[in-house]
Amino acid sequence: MELLPCFLEFFGRTKETDVSIAMVLCPLIVVLAALCFSGVAWISMISNEEKGMSNAKSDEVLLLYGTCPDVETARMIARAMLEETSVACVNILSGMVSLYQWQGQMEEANEVVFIAKSTKSAWQKAAKIFQSLHPYEEPALVALPVREGLPGFMNWVRSETIS
Repeated sequence: MELLPCFLEFFGRTKETDVSIAMVLCPLIVVLAALCFSGVAWISMISNEEKGMSNAKSDEVLLLYGTCPDVETARMIARAMLEETSVACVNILSGMVSLYQWQGQMEEANEVVFIAKSTKSAWQKAAKIFQSLHPYEEPALVALPVREGLPGFMNWVRSETIS
């Protein structure tokens, strides 16, 4: 069903001159409807924040993946992040061998895998700690969004991680 005839019928107008009025009203009503729906989402977001829940973007759980030269460095960084509540948990996995390009040369090094659970709102703090304590000129740390997870675990990461 076309929108324009519906509006013309609704307003009881069928004359040719009223078509221009309906053409103005159709987009206006669509815009008003969109504003109403976005207003509902905005009000819903405020309600969640008042209940102590943050919106999905700042509450998004992240998996941080990085590398460290050794277990001692990884442990030092992990403890600093945990003390600052920028992560909920860190896994340190030794025994990794990295092959990479650095300043035009192929390099090989024994490294340690650093995996942390955090949130988007705490990412900047965690990255700053990692970079400030890491001995490499260009430390490797990336944040990967966690799309799905067990609800209890996801809530635990959020509750233990404060931005």
